[in-house]
Formats: sequence, structure tokens, C-alpha cells
Amino acid sequence: MSSFTLLNASAGSGKTQRITLEMLRLILPNPSEASRILSITFTNKAAGEMKDRMISSLAEIARDPEKSRMLPALLQAFPQKTTGQLSQMADTALKYVLHHYSDIAISTIDSFMQRIIRTFARELQLPANYEVTVGDDELNELIISTIIDNANLDDNITRVLKEIIRMQMDEANSPLRLAEELLPLVRHLTQEASVRTVDSALETGSSKMIKAFDTLLAKNKSIAASIRKNLHELNKILVKENLNEEDFIKKGNSKSIYSYINNLSLSFKTNKLSASMMKILESGQFLVSPRPEAEREIQKLLFEIFELIPDYYYGRMMAKRFPVVALLSEIWKFREEYKIEKNVLPVSDFNRIIREVLSKEPVPFIYLRAGSRYKTIMIDEFQDTSLMQWLNLLPLIHESLARGNTSWVVGDPKQSIYRWRNGKVEIMLGLPDIFEGSEDTFDAEGIIKSSFRKEDMEFNYRSDKNIVNFNSCFFDYIKTRFISSLSDEEMSESVNKKLNIYAGVYDQIEQKPSASTSGYVECRIYDGKLKDNKDQWLEDIVETIRNCQRLNYKLSDIAILSRQNDIGVAISAYLMGLKESIPVISRETLQFRTSPHCRLAMCMYRLTHCPTDDLNATQTWLLLRQYTDTDFSTSPEITDFLMQKKGVRGKMLLDFLAQMFESLDPESLVFLPPVDQLDIIIHSLEICDKGGFFLLFLRESIMKEQDKIGYNSEVLWKWWIAKGQTTSVIVPDAGDAVNIMSIHSSKGLQFPVVIMPYFNIDETTSIKRNLFWHPVDEEKWGVPYSVVNYTNEPPGNDLREQYQLERAKSTMDTINLMYVGTTRAEEKLFIFSFLSPEKPPKENSKSKKKEPEAPAETPLQTDSAKALRDFIRSEKIPFSEKAREHYTSWTMGNFSEVRERKNKEDKSFKVEKFRVNPNKPLDSLRKSKTGFDSAELRESAMKGKIIHELLSGISEESDIIPVIESYTGNGWIENEQKEKYIQLVSTIVRQFPFAFPGANYVMSEREIADKDGLVWRPDRMICGSNNKWSVIDFKTGREKKEHKEQVMHYSQLLTEAGMSVESSHIIYIDTEKFEARAVEI
Repeated sequence: MSSFTLLNASAGSGKTQRITLEMLRLILPNPSEASRILSITFTNKAAGEMKDRMISSLAEIARDPEKSRMLPALLQAFPQKTTGQLSQMADTALKYVLHHYSDIAISTIDSFMQRIIRTFARELQLPANYEVTVGDDELNELIISTIIDNANLDDNITRVLKEIIRMQMDEANSPLRLAEELLPLVRHLTQEASVRTVDSALETGSSKMIKAFDTLLAKNKSIAASIRKNLHELNKILVKENLNEEDFIKKGNSKSIYSYINNLSLSFKTNKLSASMMKILESGQFLVSPRPEAEREIQKLLFEIFELIPDYYYGRMMAKRFPVVALLSEIWKFREEYKIEKNVLPVSDFNRIIREVLSKEPVPFIYLRAGSRYKTIMIDEFQDTSLMQWLNLLPLIHESLARGNTSWVVGDPKQSIYRWRNGKVEIMLGLPDIFEGSEDTFDAEGIIKSSFRKEDMEFNYRSDKNIVNFNSCFFDYIKTRFISSLSDEEMSESVNKKLNIYAGVYDQIEQKPSASTSGYVECRIYDGKLKDNKDQWLEDIVETIRNCQRLNYKLSDIAILSRQNDIGVAISAYLMGLKESIPVISRETLQFRTSPHCRLAMCMYRLTHCPTDDLNATQTWLLLRQYTDTDFSTSPEITDFLMQKKGVRGKMLLDFLAQMFESLDPESLVFLPPVDQLDIIIHSLEICDKGGFFLLFLRESIMKEQDKIGYNSEVLWKWWIAKGQTTSVIVPDAGDAVNIMSIHSSKGLQFPVVIMPYFNIDETTSIKRNLFWHPVDEEKWGVPYSVVNYTNEPPGNDLREQYQLERAKSTMDTINLMYVGTTRAEEKLFIFSFLSPEKPPKENSKSKKKEPEAPAETPLQTDSAKALRDFIRSEKIPFSEKAREHYTSWTMGNFSEVRERKNKEDKSFKVEKFRVNPNKPLDSLRKSKTGFDSAELRESAMKGKIIHELLSGISEESDIIPVIESYTGNGWIENEQKEKYIQLVSTIVRQFPFAFPGANYVMSEREIADKDGLVWRPDRMICGSNNKWSVIDFKTGREKKEHKEQVMHYSQLLTEAGMSVESSHIIYIDTEKFEARAVEI
């Protein structure tokens, strides 16, 4: 019998174990069912963990069933089987799964969808070897530059860009930054929320859209003219009746009607009349000396203006970003051309493409073509599934249920924190109804309703008692206020209906603790803002970490979670900059800029190429003084560096360093590839050991940029300033180091100790920065839709309703981020927040006469710090309060409980220091001062160094001419020698075609790290179409034994990394005889 189960799994409820159990119940009786299960997860890491859990559970039951936590449930599921029989079944299933591992369909939804797209690549007119790109930034920036470049070539583009500039000038936006104005709009157009609108705009075409824009502008001008006409009539009445400020009734400090009219004549943005003055205006008696006819005329004209002004601002808001919408056809054309040219497919296109496939092909046939007909469908993290992803998976679920099989969706609406990535928690909240269902989903909805069941997991197996109880009480307190905030009598029935669905997010807020230990919770509220307490705050974080270490916690037991990356970056930099540094692991906050040694290496690179950059020269000098042992005492000028004249400082410092380190002589250094320059700088300044893995990854990044942009030092420096220094250093999640990550990245993880260092989360503040599609009354305004920013007081009822709806969603985002962060902790939870002291309420005569009634409950706070403060005041939990110099703390439990450390095998790999491949010493890269002198270059034109550099840039025969011309242009090769180089390199490429199969197969000068942290760099590695590898090294001169040993070592490194090495060759080049021969190893 078919079954569609919604598993509502709160944080720490054992979701992964439950999913694994359901998989084992299917696999144990029939191991081949493993390939008939499709399990969709949110991240690659989660998919890997799911596979590991399934295999390790099978292995445990097969080898030592009594230790398995799954055994009791499996004995209950198979009452006819004994423990021994289950163990035998598990052994059989384990062997099958391992032998058919590639058939196990546990993957992210993007990976699954890509598999479908590749299957239909021919029908979709996609190249079979397209490359998937994750980020769209490079593509979007190129689109914008292409639009601007076509400004005078295309009438539509020219017309629209002029209008954008005119509107920016009208709003006094200075300086004018056209690209910055366009970028967020182009980004918005490629999001899932834009798909329907983009399709509509493409169908309409730019010409019609621009005509619609002209209609909108004409409407706006008409409204503005009507307002000015009424103002002119008002001024005529004031002059005719000889009225001035003193003739109008004024109440308290409120602005009079006369002042309002004058201000309105100057600017339509003037503040509204106060409520008291509006009552006087509505009464029709607002003149000190009554003049009924004049008062009626003034009242009539003002009421007309009051009706027109919202329309005026509404029209301007619709017009502000509509020009980019009008250019959608051009934008999309440029986008498609780029994809074809670069042979790429952005991940953001996957779901749209699948929808196209589903609309043209019978559903079962599609998934049969993909390789399997799945019987059981499991979707994890369902609360973050997008609408298009859900509609693309729905046919699979429909097919499974129609054949009497089972499907599961697993999630927790309280952990829905990816709305910015199109996550739709409404899909989960609405089940068994299909959210935004249509005729296409009618049959699927019927079968889901008939087979639907919901299961709540109420226990928390992750956290200790106090942490579970704190979270249950805290979020129950917030839940009550959130639900109250959803009802709004001023909103329409349809909007209130949409708002009410979010009340179901927090239905299952209370959990039962499974742990017997108490745990510890500490909430701190600092006095004032973070910037006023930053030094003390950072010291407190260090003290908290050290105190936990004293209680037997390892650094890797501790996680620091923040909403903003800049908070994590500041903490990472501080911890690593301590005299007794605290190591850090982070995928977001470990940026190159947090490493002084990376900054020093790049500043030194800049100094070599541009000594006139005074700011960089000063920074280089300061970094050298602080992070190297360079002795400046021998040069008084350098010792008093800051006292030297601007413009000459850099040259003085560079000359001093060149005298101290011969290898840093710029005359020989600047002609080397950037990565080799970096090698010399790092080793000359002896910062290898101190810089550790930061420098290792910096070199890798420089290598990638070098492959893209060549050897241009200015372009590389611009990359460093714009993107390089904020690039995150990805390190393995291993080793004893504090974990620093965003709340989003922590989802699904758990740690013994969690510190939330800045619990000041308020997602409602981002509403003004975000863009939204807004439907427009086309008959009235001429355009069907536009892109808008919501404001606190948007003009028009429909905009106000949409703003309130977005505000409710953003408040929910805030609560969910709070929930995800506070539920990661197992044993100790620290929450640090910042609030300025509250101002005492103002007293007035009325308040003294009568005390106002206290509200029934404290209203919902959208700022997490204020919500925490109000919760503490509610006394729902008996905290222990303690006031300190900079903050007040509220605690639950005993902090001093010593952790019982579980001994685990340490499989970590840590790069503490590195050096370049010893078989390619840096001395071979260094040239003498005359090494690039023209005469000497002509004399040694056929020598190996130049040949080696040329071959590293050639992947196939078509590369020969461009590469050699590039080296000729930058002075490496004299014009007279160019043809000789072309002849020699062409001979090599044609003689050994296996070494030059094309850019898609060749990896030149790519680094490999061995288990000792040493970095090796083979000349060339080739991955064939059969996934087998070849290693090739180019040599000049005599054949030596160490050459063979070197290449054999490269092959061994690849083999140890799991690669299949098919062949290894050394190609010896005789530069005198123009000959080459290959030696197979």
C-alpha cells in the first residue's frame, strides 16, 4: 500500500538515524532495493554522511550486532528474524552495496537534476561536455559590461541607459555608478522567483516593453502636473484671500496647513500633516477667522493632492527599475551567448531546464532515460526546497505512490533559513495540499492526500537538559508573540490568509530531553553597542575558550556561530593573532586578509612592481617589522621610514631589501611568473613556517589567476584588492582547532560547546536592500510588473500589504536563525548580545494623573537581543543573574562540569609549513641580473628555461602561435627568434601528440601535496577520457637517473591519491639539434 510520510524532525531528534533505519528496512530483505531508493539531500556533505551512515550501520550489524543502536528497531521490524539472521542479512547487503556503490542514489538535488540534464543534452541542444558553474557573478558582470559597451550601437539599450542616468540625476545620486546600479537587478533576474516574469518579458520583447515604459513615464508626468496645478490653485486662493501663517489654526508644535502647502510647493517629499491637524482640516474650519468658501476650496484641493501623492510615489517606484526589465530580451541574449561561448551551464538554470523537459516528455520516460525507476523517494531538509525543485520532483513521487510504493519528506519548518536561496517553507506547511497547485498537479495532489501521514519526533538526543529546556521555553515565548503579530485588521483577507500559514511553523516547539546530564546555558547582554565593547568582547571570547579547555574540552569541541561573516572574520583574525594563538578552522571567515603573512607576501609583490605606491610601501614596511626578523638597523633611512619623502619610500625599501636578499632584486624577479615570484618572496623572507596553509592556498589561488590573466602584475593586484584578500581558505574539517562558521553553515552539525558571539540578529533590516517583483495594474500604469525595494511606508495599499507580508517572513527568518544557532550545542551554550541602556519613559501631566494600563503581553521584538532581554524579564526560567563591569549574565546549570573526553582516532591532516618541490629548487627559478639582457637572451635563445615556460602554456597545437606571441610581446623572446621557437615547439607537439591533447585534459604545473606537507609540481598531468592519468616531464640536457626517480614519485603520489596512472614519460629536448625524444618510465 502506498504511503507518503511527512517526518517533522526538530533539531537533534535523530533524523539521520531514522532515515537510515527506513533504508535498512528496505535493503536488508532485498539488497538490490538499494539502487531503487532516491535520497535527496541539501548539501554534498549531507549526502556523504548519509552514505557513510548506511554503510557503517550495515557493517556494525554484520560484525557486532549487539553494539548497534539499530538492532532493537530492526528486530521489531522483522519479528521472524533472530539477531544472527539479521547479522547475516546485513553482511549480504553490505557486500552488495559496496559492489554497486555507484548505483546508490544519495545526492544533492542539483547533482540529480544535472544527471537528468546530461541525459537530455542532445534534445536541449547542449554540448555533452558543458561545464557546470556555481556562481553567476562573473556572468552577470560580463552582461553589464556588454550592455554598457553597446550603449551607442543599439537604440533600445541607448534609450534605456539614458533614462536610468536621468532618474539617478533627478534623485541626486552622486557619484553616478551605472554598473553598481545594474548589478543587483541583473542578479535578481536570474533567480527562481523571476522565472515566470522573465518568460513573459521575453515573449513581449524589448520594443513593446520600452513603449510600456513610455506610457508609465507619461502617467507619472500627468500625476505630477495635476499636483502642481492644484498647488497653483491653492496659492491663488492664498493670495486672493490675503492669507498667511497667522490666519491658520495651529495646534501645539504641529505644522500648520499654511506651512504644509508652502513646503509641498517646494517638494512633494514633505512630511504629512499630523493627526491633530488632519482632524482640523477634515472639520473644514481651520482658519482663525472663518471663511467658509475659501476653506471649502482649500480642503477640496488638498484632499485631491492627498489622493495624488501616493500615486505619484507609486509611479516613480515602478519606473525606477523598470528600464532593466525592459532590457530583459537583450540581457538574456547576452547571457545565452556567453554560455555558448564558454560552454558553461549555471546551476541556477537547472530547475528551469528540467521544467522544460517535463513539459515535453512523458514523466516516467524521463526518469527511465536517467537510468532508474525509483521506488522509494526520500527528500531531506524539505523545508528549504524551492517551488520549482518540488514541482520537478513531484512527478517522481506521483509515479512511486501510484505503484504502491513509499515516499518520505523530512524537515523542520523552524529550521527554514534558506529563503534567500528560494526555499519555500509554505510547501511543507501546506501538505497534503500542493502549494500553488495547478491542473498539472491535480492527480498528484489526490494520491498524496489519500496516502498522507504525519509523524512528529518529539525527543532531543543531542543536547543536555538545560539547553533543551531553555530552547523550548525561549521559542515558545517567541511563538506566542509571533502568532499574535500575524493578524492585522487593516490587511486584506487574502494577505491575512497568507500570513496565517506561518503560524504553523512553530507547532512542534517543545522537545523532551533524552540526556540525563544537566548542561549549561549562559546569556550575556553587554552594555552598549559592539563597537564600544569590541576589545573586551574579544578577550571574553578567548577567556571562554580557555575556560572550556580547562574543563577537558578540545578546541575542536568548540564552535563559534555568527550571522554576519565580518564578525567571524574579526574573531578569526584576533584568535590567530594572539601571542599564544588559537588555531581556527572555517570555510567562510578564514580569508587571506586575516593572515599577515599573506598580506606581506602580496604587498611585497606589489612593491616589486610598483615602488611608487606609497600606501603599499608603508604597509610592507610595517608588516616586515612585525612579522619578520629583518634587521633595519643598518639603514637609518629605513629605520625612520615614515619620515622619508612620499614617492621615494618604496624605492628606498626595495633597494634595501635587494641588498639584503639578492633573490629579491626586482631586475631578475619581475620577469618570472607571479607564482614563482611569490615563492621567492616567501622563502627569502622566511615566512613559510609561520604562514602555513594560508600561504599554500595563496599560491594555489595565484596559480589559478595566473592561468586566467597571464603575468600582468596590475591585473593581478586589482584581483587581490577586489576579490583575492576576501577569498576564503578552505581547510579540511580536522585537527584540534576552533570551528568558526556562519549559522547557515552550521545547519545539521552539532558541537559540545557553542558560542554565539553576536546574538543581534534582525533580518527585517535587509528588506530595504532586497528586490521584489511587484504586479502592476497594467490598464492604469501601462506596465504589467516591475522590480521594487520595499520601504517602511510604501505608497499604495497593495505595496503596504506586500511589505507586511515580507516583514512577517523576515521576522520568521530571524527566529529560525536564532533557533538553528542555539540548538547546535550539546553541553554548553553561550549567547552574547549587545543592547544600549533603555531610556526612561517621558513623564507628562497626563501620565502623572493616570497610570496607563499595562499591555497584555510584551510585543514581538524583531531584534534577537531585545527578544532575549524580554524573555529573561518574563522569568519563564529561573536564571542566576550576575552583574559584571561590561555586561550582565544569566546562567542555568553548572559551568564547572568536567567533560568526559571520548578517545577517537585522529585522522586529521594539518599543514603547518611547506616548501616548494626540492627537486625544483628556487635557485633554478632565479636569474642573474643579466639573465634577461637582450644580448644574452639571443645567445641562449634555444635554452631550456624559455622552452619549459612555453610548453607549460601549450595544451594543443592551436596554442603555439598565441603563446609564443605573448612571450614575444612581454620581452621574453626577441622578434628575431620567434620563428625558431615556433619551429621547435611545433616539432615537439606534432611528434608527441599524446602530451598535447587539449586544455580539457591537461593540467600544467599543478601542485600536489604529499603526506609530509611537501609540495610537488609535475610539468604536466593528463587525464584521459577513460579517467586514466599520464605524467609527463620536459627536460633539456643529458638523461639523468634522478629524472626517472622524480617522475616515478609523481606517479606514486597520484596513485596514493586514488588516481589510476596509465603511463609516465620524460621528453628530452635537444635545443641545438631541434630534436626531442620520449622515454617511457
